[in-house]
Amino acid sequence: MRYVVTYDITDDKTRTKVAATLQSIGDRVQYSVFLCDVAEELLVNAIERCQKLINPVTDSVYVFNQCQNCWGGLQTHGQAHPHEPVYYWAVW
Repeated sequence: MRYVVTYDITDDKTRTKVAATLQSIGDRVQYSVFLCDVAEELLVNAIERCQKLINPVTDSVYVFNQCQNCWGGLQTHGQAHPHEPVYYWAVW
């Protein structure tokens, strides 16, 4: 499933930790906006980690579910480009 996750976090250290958490499951497309094409379980786990980091009084995290139909209507302009998944090979 595809998700758009965005945040508004006041503390620099917290913002850095939340960004690192989200980068582990998605691609950063703006400073505080991530596109995540992951299983719901991975998203839930990452959001739970973010919830433990943020201050619920001053910070916010938004998660938008993007169905295939919605994603098909995506428009991009300027330097924006449609999200293409990037696959990596790891050799152990």
